Amino acid sequence: MTGHGGDGFLKFQDSEEISNVELADAFSEMWQKRRYHEILYIIETCQAASMYRLFKSPNILGFSASQVGEDSLSHHVDPAIGVFVIDRFAYYLLEFLEKVSRRSDATLAQMFAACPPHLCVSTTGTRLDLYPKPVDNVRITDFFASVRHARPLLANVTSVLPSSNIMSKPKLNNNRDSSQTHISLCG
Repeated sequence: MTGHGGDGFLKFQDSEEISNVELADAFSEMWQKRRYHEILYIIETCQAASMYRLFKSPNILGFSASQVGEDSLSHHVDPAIGVFVIDRFAYYLLEFLEKVSRRSDATLAQMFAACPPHLCVSTTGTRLDLYPKPVDNVRITDFFASVRHARPLLANVTSVLPSSNIMSKPKLNNNRDSSQTHISLCG
């Protein structure tokens, strides 16, 4: 997550915000409903570590751009548009992650060290007590670099959704010209 933040809150696009209480409650509900197995929560904002300090749900790792009382600073400006385009934490984390391949043995502990104070000009933080595994043994690719295989559809699919039965199954058109694959949602 990224945005403007302070002690215990994160603001989205200057109009909406979420508190650390709301975020902790959301993860708690997700755990109770078995909506996750493990979470790597990364936040880049001022006072970022305050956003995970109320977490109580298991199997969550927290990684933050700054400690409570610290700012998270920008890296560089784009002179063409006159605004900062990336923060230091995001810049150095991205630089590190771009070197990780699907077969990499790089660990979370190495990722957590990607932005030392002399580069970030803030102190990154980690929340490790809710996670049962030692982070120096957990590969980054357990969370990143996943590959999903998709099977192409070999037949045209046409779905006619009659107003009386909107939940009907799509009808397959056995025309084998795969360049014409489409789904019709009108009936």
